[in-house]
Amino acid sequence: MRELNIKLLSQILNDSSYNFSDLKEVFDVNKQFKSINNTKPPEKSAVLIPLFPAQGQIKTVFLQRVNDGSIHGGQISFPGGHYEKTDSSLAYTALRETYEELGINPKDVKILGQLSKLYIPVSNFEVYPFVGWLEQKPEFKPNPDEVESLHILPIDFILTDKFIVNKELNVRGISLKTIGYDTDGIFIWGATAKILAELSGYLELMHSFTV
Repeated sequence: MRELNIKLLSQILNDSSYNFSDLKEVFDVNKQFKSINNTKPPEKSAVLIPLFPAQGQIKTVFLQRVNDGSIHGGQISFPGGHYEKTDSSLAYTALRETYEELGINPKDVKILGQLSKLYIPVSNFEVYPFVGWLEQKPEFKPNPDEVESLHILPIDFILTDKFIVNKELNVRGISLKTIGYDTDGIFIWGATAKILAELSGYLELMHSFTV
């Protein structure tokens, strides 16, 4: 993807008549984690999907979290984290966490819209994804306490099925059969794959309006 119609993408993201949340279902992990019975209300969290131009393409960034033994340690994800009581909104949470993890100044990010929330049973998180636009590739300053590595990829890999594969993973001793995106030496699955799947619907729609 060499160009992005920012205004059009923002319009369709904020138009309630469009809904691509059903695309997430393809990337469901098998049933072990769905059977978890959480008695506490879910904790809110937010992530940012940063889009920016680089090398003649529209790209995004994924981070691999430090494998610190936590539930999501070592996994590939977008920047983001817990909603704090002092946060003015969930969009603010996404921007704050992105700054803390990658050093991206919130003032450099324009929020284009929000995807549907999703629930992660294993961590009891309710995740709110936001799509953000940066006019140029940011200077990343990853926090070594949280980020193991960065992966900067053209976003259009989600628009072709060739990167979608089935895999069996071993996560903390549990064997999982799941579907995800296999590209650039990383496997993107779970909540992050679901977010990408929903975003692909909006990007495809945007293209259909511009061709």
